[in-house]
Amino acid sequence: MEDLIIVGAGGMGRVVLQIIKDINQSRARWNVLGFIDDNPHSLDGMGFAEQVMGTIEDWQVEDTQNFVIAVGNPNVRNVCIQKLLDKGANFVNIIHPTAIIWDHTQIGKGCVIFPFVRVEPNAVVGDFALLLSTVAHDVVVGDYAVISPNCTLVGGCRIEKNAYIGSNVVLVNNIVVEENAYVGAGSVVIKNVKAGTKVFGNPARISAF
Repeated sequence: MEDLIIVGAGGMGRVVLQIIKDINQSRARWNVLGFIDDNPHSLDGMGFAEQVMGTIEDWQVEDTQNFVIAVGNPNVRNVCIQKLLDKGANFVNIIHPTAIIWDHTQIGKGCVIFPFVRVEPNAVVGDFALLLSTVAHDVVVGDYAVISPNCTLVGGCRIEKNAYIGSNVVLVNNIVVEENAYVGAGSVVIKNVKAGTKVFGNPARISAF
């Protein structure tokens, strides 16, 4: 089994731990050493055998260690990942056994793909993406992007780097959500979303939420 460290010990980290346990039930692959998190008390009182071993800032990366990012905020993910990459960290993909990855897809490194997610033909998923919903055919998901639960991304959409798609969002065909944009939960997006903007509603409009 290969040693694995989970980066982030919040709610997302605990869910990723369970995904890893499900993977190991199918085929014993990962030896989870524990978590690293800048809050050493993240898991206090929760009863986990795996504990916070140190901070991201101070962690000394070893050649035998693999890492998975378990932070939901795209910008925070980016910072955490870069700190560890600068130390030579190797990030791996964690894909739940029930996820379906069809032929003619591309998936980058350091991604996490949740249970029952489907990645359809000719979809492209960038590095360090977090997928909690299906990615339809010909969709492009950029580096560090987050696709939250119960979203509908119709064919041909493009989600650019660091973009965040909230829960229950619907994107019609060929929509582009540009870099660092944020789409609030429950929105229906019928027009492209400009870089760095926040949109919300049905139809989605620029919002100050």
